[in-house]
Amino acid sequence: MKKRHFSYDEADSLQYYLLSLDGVQKATIYERSGDAVVVYEGDREALLDQICQYDPNSDQVKALVPENTNRELMASYKEKLIQKVILHYGCRFLLPSPIRKVKACLMATRFIYDGLVCLFKRRKLEVPVLDATAISVSLLSGDHETASSVMFLLGIGDLLEEWTHKKSVDDLARSMALKSDSVWVYKDGTERQVPIHQIVPGDQISVRVGSMIPFDGTVISGAALVNQAARRGLS
Repeated sequence: MKKRHFSYDEADSLQYYLLSLDGVQKATIYERSGDAVVVYEGDREALLDQICQYDPNSDQVKALVPENTNRELMASYKEKLIQKVILHYGCRFLLPSPIRKVKACLMATRFIYDGLVCLFKRRKLEVPVLDATAISVSLLSGDHETASSVMFLLGIGDLLEEWTHKKSVDDLARSMALKSDSVWVYKDGTERQVPIHQIVPGDQISVRVGSMIPFDGTVISGAALVNQAARRGLS
């Protein structure tokens, strides 16, 4: 039965499970529509059989998903960006000119205040001063549409800057979170999760997409790209 939509956790779980399957090159999950797009090589029926075995509640599937995937963060800021664009152009086409002028003047107070604080309190000629100057000149010349457009673009820039900063912090936190208490061991044709201290030389370890490589060893099968950015911090 097709789901109407996925939660963020469900979408992450399904995506990383699909990426772990043999032959799957790319998997994209659309949480709003409950759809998945898979790019793969190999036998279609064999892949469908593996997909049908998907169990989001199994420990093996849960172990595939990193602690932080940024999906919810990306979705929230995408919605904020869309809302800001719709609000700006909706007001431009639906509100009468006098109301748009009042709205532009009210919005300008924040930028002008920031510019004055930067100029007189911090005694620096920085970006807020230039922003306040451009907006003030537009308002004083009666060009409220230009002032509104400038403030709209500045708001978009602030939103993108905040989005980029939070994403960078989350990516850094995820790359530094290299501790793992257990690993998946392949033995007798099956995989089972065991504490990391029980691993002995000769054991075969299964490393999933997005997981850390817990030990030095030899690749027996499979292929992957390895991110060595945090290697220096490992002992």
